[in-house]
Formats: sequence, C-alpha cells, structure tokens
Amino acid sequence: MQLFGCVLAALAACAPGFVAAAERPVRVEAELEQSETWIGESVLYVVGVFNAPDDAEPDVKGLEQDFSVEKGQTENSLSIVNGQRTKLLKFSYMLTPKRGGRLEIPPATVTVDGKAYRSEALTLNVKPPDKQDTVMLEIDVQPKRVYPTQPFKVTARVLMKPIPARERDREPMRYLRPATLRIPWLPQGPAGAECKTDVSKYLSPMLTQDRGFVIPSLTVRGSTPFDLFERSRQAILLPKARRENRTAADGKAYEYWVYEFTLEYVAEKPLKVSFGPVTLRGPFITGLDGGAPATRELYVVAPEVQVEIVDLLAKNAPADFTGAIGAVELRAEAQPKSLRVGDPLTLELVVTPTAGGGSLNLIGPPDLAKNEALANDFTIIDERPVGEIAEGAKRFKYALRPKRAGVNLPPVSMAYFDPKKETFERASSQPVELQVTDAARVNTVEVHGGPRVAPGKNDLREAEGGIYRNLTDAEELADRRYDVRMYAALPLILLAAYLGMSFIVTRQRRFAADPARQRRSRALRETRRRLGAAPSSGVEAAAQVRAALLGLAADLRNLPEAGLTPRDAAEALAAGGASEEARKELLALLETLELSAYGGASGGDLAGLRKRVDELAGRLDREVVA
Repeated sequence: MQLFGCVLAALAACAPGFVAAAERPVRVEAELEQSETWIGESVLYVVGVFNAPDDAEPDVKGLEQDFSVEKGQTENSLSIVNGQRTKLLKFSYMLTPKRGGRLEIPPATVTVDGKAYRSEALTLNVKPPDKQDTVMLEIDVQPKRVYPTQPFKVTARVLMKPIPARERDREPMRYLRPATLRIPWLPQGPAGAECKTDVSKYLSPMLTQDRGFVIPSLTVRGSTPFDLFERSRQAILLPKARRENRTAADGKAYEYWVYEFTLEYVAEKPLKVSFGPVTLRGPFITGLDGGAPATRELYVVAPEVQVEIVDLLAKNAPADFTGAIGAVELRAEAQPKSLRVGDPLTLELVVTPTAGGGSLNLIGPPDLAKNEALANDFTIIDERPVGEIAEGAKRFKYALRPKRAGVNLPPVSMAYFDPKKETFERASSQPVELQVTDAARVNTVEVHGGPRVAPGKNDLREAEGGIYRNLTDAEELADRRYDVRMYAALPLILLAAYLGMSFIVTRQRRFAADPARQRRSRALRETRRRLGAAPSSGVEAAAQVRAALLGLAADLRNLPEAGLTPRDAAEALAAGGASEEARKELLALLETLELSAYGGASGGDLAGLRKRVDELAGRLDREVVA
C-alpha cells in the first residue's frame, strides 16, 4: 500500500512551479493489496481520487460480475507544499472473487463536471482450491425454500479424513495448530436475514486455547492469569466432533470426523439470501511419515448457497389472512361481561404461535366487520387496533357496544399459512358468554344532570310587570340610567390593552428565536410537501408516506426523526395532547404502511392511505401543543 504515500511524498519534494491548486488536474489511481489470492478469499482494493470534489465517488459497478464487493472506509487528506494543495480521497473495498483464473479489475471511473476520469485496469490471479480428499467443506441449508418468518438452519460443515493406521480413532484437530475458517455470516448474518440463535451462548462451549478453528470475525476477551488487562484475542473454536461415512477419491468409504457450526435464521420479506462462500486454510494430516503424522498446507472452499424466501402474495390468500405464517392459536377475552345495551366493552383477541411458528410482527388484526354474527349484534368502535406483543403472544383490543339484550360474543376466526402443507388453515376462538340487559329508562331531570332549581327573585315572572305588561313603545324597554362603573373601569381597560399588546410582541419575538416552535409551525406544511413528493405507487412510495407520518410526529414534538418508532411517536403525541382516537389511527396507519411496503401496495390502496395520512396530519396539527 505504498502508491498513494509515494505520490504525496514526491509532490512535497517538487519545486513551486506547479499549477495552482484550483487548476490541478483530476486523476484516479487504483491498487490491489496483493496480486494473487484464492477463490472466496478477500483482497483489499483501494481507489485514490486526486483533486476532485468531496462527492466524487468512483463507479465500481463493473466489479460485481466476478466479485462480491463490500465497501470499507473512505479517507480524506490534504497536502500543501509550497503553496500548492493536493487533495486525496481514498476509497477502500474488499473484493471476494467468485471464480478462479486471471480476473481483470476494470478501471474505476469518476465523473467531475461531466468529464470521466479513469484509473488503469488491474489483474488479480485467483487460484482454485487444492484438489484433495483430506478435508471437505460444505454449506448446508435446510430448507432451501421457505416463506417469510419461517425459520431455516444454515450449517458450515468441516469433514476431515481420519489419521491412517493406529491413529485413526483420534481427532485430527488435536494434533494440529489452529486452521483459519472464514464463515461470512458469523457473527453478523447477511442482509435480509435475522439470526434467531443466541450466538454467544451457542459458541461459548466451543472455546479452546490452542486447538481448533480460528474465526477471524470473532474475538474473545482473555481469562487466563496472564491476561491481566483482559486483552481481546481471536476466538479459537472446536465443536464437538461426530463421525460420518464418506467416500474418498480412492473409492473407499472412510469414517470422516465432522465439525459443524449451525445457526437458525428467519427473513420477513420475499427475497433471495446468500450464505458463503466459506473458506478453510491451514495444515492438515495427509498421511504418515515414519510413523508420525505428515501435514500439508491446504486451502478449501465451499461455494455460496442461496435461500429463497417465497412471496406469499402469490398464494391467493383468503380475505381473513392477516399475515400469520405458521400455526397459531386464537383466544378471546372480554371485559366487562355484565353490561347494558349500549355500554362499551373491550374484546381482546390473543394470537399465540405454536411450536415453530413465525414472527408476530407481521400479524395484523382480524377484521371483525367481516364477522356477520358479531357485526349484527355489536357496534364495532375500533376496527383496526394496534397489536401489542408480550409474553410470546400478540394482543388486539377492540372497543364494542352491544346493540340488544341477551347477545353473546360469537367465535372469531383468522386464516394462517401452514408452510409445511403450503396451504392456508384457520384458527378460531371460543364464544364468550355475556350478560347484556336492556338499558334503564331515564327521566328528563336525569338527562339534564340534576333537579330543576326553584326560581328566585330575578325570575322573569316576578320582575316589575315583566313581559306581561302591554308595552307598546320600545323606548319604555330601554334602561336610561348611567352606569358609573363603566367610566371608572376605563383606565383599567386601557392598561389591559397595553399589557396585551406587550405580551403579543414579546411572544412573537420569543417565537422568532425558538427553533422548536418554528419547527412546530412548519410541521403540517412539511408533511404535505413530503406526501406530494412521494411516488404514486410501489414499495418505496409506502415507505416515504410512512416516513412523512413519523416526521410529522417528530416535528410536532421537536424530536429527532431518525430512529423514531411508532410507539415512541404515539407516546410523544399523547404527551402533547393528542386524543386517543388520533393516536390509534396513527398506529394503525403506520402498521398498514409497513404491510404495504412488505407486500407492494397497489396504486389505489396507496392513494387511499395517502388521503388518510393527510387528514390525520391536519387533525394532529390541531390537537398537539408544542
């Protein structure tokens, strides 16, 4: 990595006859950390961009055909020599070759003011793995085709041929120094897949001091007496071995030693997830030399394996499917059970996944309006409640009012997808018995809230003559007396007007100096601007509408928008005075927009959601105080 340092050093030694900094030419240079590597082994690739703007990032898309590309750090440096400036932007990439041979690294291209600048092409010699049967390396995924939230297991498996002759019953790794095993999904899984295994708890029993596999991506803090400051060191792991019959290159069957690393994952959206490649490099026993084990340095590669997360929307889901994948149980609870017609009651539906069930996050509330028996007997106040996940279940609370006496809550059902059968099944709750009585009749006094107050002296009937006098001249109804109190209060009125004007001017000045209030005043306008700028349809449109709604909550309560969750937004708006109905509508819309982004909302659906968001934004703007 000497190229860029040498260039700057040469510039420092030059005479001051160079062009001024503003006129120095843009150029692009690239280099590889090494010119040779193996399939699946990463190599560092660095691109240096000289005298270009800060946003001049190189185009390296041509690398993706032969390499897996992972972007690293970007460095910015400036050198001033004899009044002349040289600016360097350095971009780092880790390239993992997908195939062997002499692979060309195409020129890195940077475009500045419409002109393209290119580096020179480079060549990387990629060696294939060794041909041998001493060590085998595999990636196993079960199953390879799953549905969203359906768990699957990924295993990196090392198989080692037994030691010849009398040593065949002893583990080969006990005789060897640690080999380097690169497992790309340890500890961080690939994008789109969430690891459900407690990695630390799973790997801790495998830790050893000097025998096993070094995992470069894992470190552990030392715990021996020599590690006085608990220094970090690379983890050496040795899983418990088992034996498995495999056929070697000579056609004979051997009891190979097998070491496995197995983790469980789930993905919540339809996509293809890649695991691998896995590489292994180290000394391995290939035979005996004078009765002692003979070792040779070997390099082994297991090619990547893909897992397909199937789009469930292609399965023609029934109308009462709300996102449950894997078998679930549905339970109904009601409070209170004794009430009168028209009184509110809370129906709580509890969705609990059975063993091997999917994620609760994607399960939406059943639509009670489609339950004919329930809709006929009850008024459904809250049709789309926001679910709460607790103790391994998701709970939905509905507000209902019985329409007539003697009614009970009928069973509620919801569809779920069984990934094993690849069919939709149905879960139902048990009916809930209620004691609903007729509402009591109330008289006029009860309706108005209390008894009528007896008339007093000032009752109209007892006024002097009252309206029962036959007055024919309107002048007789006028009060001709002067009210001295009005003139006495005039100075106070003027003083109050002065204080009021002073208060208004002071408040306006404070407002001009208060960023939070200014942000609050622009919240609705900014939200509607973002809604108008969002695309008309598609996953990205749903995501932008959702972001606009969260941004409204952040602006109204002067909170950072980044990282704001729906629950945080609802709690902040509640503290600002938002009504419970508005908060429920907010959470329901956010959940619906998440599902739209997951499934790909149609244009019509998204147009309706956008209108609901606009209406809710106006309502929150009226209700929430700064």
